[in-house]
Amino acid sequence: MNHSLPSVTLSVRISPTMQAQLEKLAVGMGRSKSFLASEVLAQYVENQLWQIEAVQDAVQKADAPDATFIEYEAVRAWAKSL
Repeated sequence: MNHSLPSVTLSVRISPTMQAQLEKLAVGMGRSKSFLASEVLAQYVENQLWQIEAVQDAVQKADAPDATFIEYEAVRAWAKSL
């Protein structure tokens, strides 16, 4: 994540246990809790967006007029042959 870009403040509620774990991690890594939370959130959002885009792409391909499908029994027979 590029921390030189403009940023905004976001407040979240976490459990006391999570707060203690985040504090321990921040101290151990020599980073702020905000830095670590921002890094984790950026990774999570990137991963979730990738998954959503992949599913949307697959649905679009499946909905295309020229889409082809393989029957379940054919796939099952193929898998058993492996």
